[in-house]
Amino acid sequence: MPKVSVIMAVYNAKDTIVRAVGSVLDQTLEDFELILVDDASTDGSIELVRSHLEQRGGDSRVRYVRHESNRRAAAARNTGVALARGDFVAFVDSDDEYLPTYLAALTGVLDAEVDIVVGNVVYVRPDGSRRERHPVVTGDFPGRRAAELGLMDKITPFTCDKLIRRTLYEAVKYPEGIINEDFLTNPVLAAAARTVRVVDIPVYLYYVRADSVTWGAVPPVEELDTADHYLREALLGEARRGRDPDLSGAVDLAMVFLTLSFAQRALIKTPKTAHDRDVVRACRKRLRLASLVRHLPQAPVIVTGALLMKVTPSGYAWLYRRHVRATFGGS
Repeated sequence: MPKVSVIMAVYNAKDTIVRAVGSVLDQTLEDFELILVDDASTDGSIELVRSHLEQRGGDSRVRYVRHESNRRAAAARNTGVALARGDFVAFVDSDDEYLPTYLAALTGVLDAEVDIVVGNVVYVRPDGSRRERHPVVTGDFPGRRAAELGLMDKITPFTCDKLIRRTLYEAVKYPEGIINEDFLTNPVLAAAARTVRVVDIPVYLYYVRADSVTWGAVPPVEELDTADHYLREALLGEARRGRDPDLSGAVDLAMVFLTLSFAQRALIKTPKTAHDRDVVRACRKRLRLASLVRHLPQAPVIVTGALLMKVTPSGYAWLYRRHVRATFGGS
């Protein structure tokens, strides 16, 4: 059986998928399988991959599975995990790229007690320049402490920069139909881990498209309720409710973070619709001053941003646009 199962969800990615697949096949560590989950693509993405592999002389490490209808990323990841045979699971998006030592670097820092390893994402801006995201914290963390750090955005919310022991998925699936499923699921996986190891090593190239700096469509604000329910049930549950105040507080902060995420999509979108304006109003209402002040010492950056959004949305939007330009490029 392979050491790592790499899973790629594929949906209409003909312009980038050969680059993404090639970055996996060219890894310096060769003990892996690549599972391509075709989420009902209509642009011939998989045919391009097959043609590319023929030119390379074939590769038995690549496996294919197809959804009959488009079920989106969470479902594709669940399908890939169910088929995985490796000791560990890793993910790559079809429009991104692994650095050549991704697998070697992350497997190289494993030991018997480590269930998750986290590396660094490198943002590739539309102009080709790069910016590496370095970790806020490094080292080894017990699972529930790592879950708290993830909920507070101190361990990255991504799936693509992590090596995850496959057995953790026996009790965890990516929630389908919920936006930000990475941010929601990673702390649940971390809580089930014995040890999470965070290292300051670049492993993944995240390509920021010129049209992606607004981070997509503005979802209905009711999805925040679904996310809140998922986190509290998965991490706290009836048995632990009220008995783990640190983790409960971290869930509160995660919901502040997600509320800001929803609001900032609406704030910087142009042109704005009535739905966008309704989302901003609803998000401001959800941000309660007493709760924000209580959590300020734990997460000053997140809470300060939420306070600013609560008081002056236009001021928050101005600062957020500056952050987007400085971090990801674009106008």
